[in-house]
Amino acid sequence: MITLESIRASGGFGSFRDEDLELVLGAATARHFAPGEELFQQGRPAVSCFMIVAGTAEAVREEAAGERVLRLIEVGAVVGQLGLIKRAPRIATLRARTQVAALELSRDVFERLILSASPLGNRFLMELAVATGRHLQDADQRLAALLERQSRSDHPQDRTDDVEAREREIRRTIGSRGDRTAAGSDVIEVNHEDRARRR
Repeated sequence: MITLESIRASGGFGSFRDEDLELVLGAATARHFAPGEELFQQGRPAVSCFMIVAGTAEAVREEAAGERVLRLIEVGAVVGQLGLIKRAPRIATLRARTQVAALELSRDVFERLILSASPLGNRFLMELAVATGRHLQDADQRLAALLERQSRSDHPQDRTDDVEAREREIRRTIGSRGDRTAAGSDVIEVNHEDRARRR
């Protein structure tokens, strides 16, 4: 069972007031996942987001070369909001790496929270803006690395042979800044203490 006390004991939600967490507890569904179990799956519609209360999850994406781990998700993260906002299919799978306890917020609950004038709704909106900026920065870095690799090719034939693949990669990267989001877009951390530790 997930309680206010267990959330506070996790140490991951120090930026939330007790009344904010109680509101989420009343509106969310407590979920528990075994290692290897999926919280959501790549390609499926986004219907909810998750607040990670205990354990570690991983965001993974199936690509042509195989599965790639995008990042680890720790306690204090909220995962999947951008998919709800964009009403787009998941671009990654979220899988429990250890035993995971999470609060699942349905689309309806999440939208009511962000549309409210409550401090919690404002917090979610702020975190969405921060996450969007982070994904744009990630896309810039990937595009710069791709262009750098292209400029280092000394063989015109190599550039010709790979042009279609590279154009697809550039379109995918640039597209992530427009209608699509970057590789980790379903992963949004909502813990300003965590961001402070990374500075």
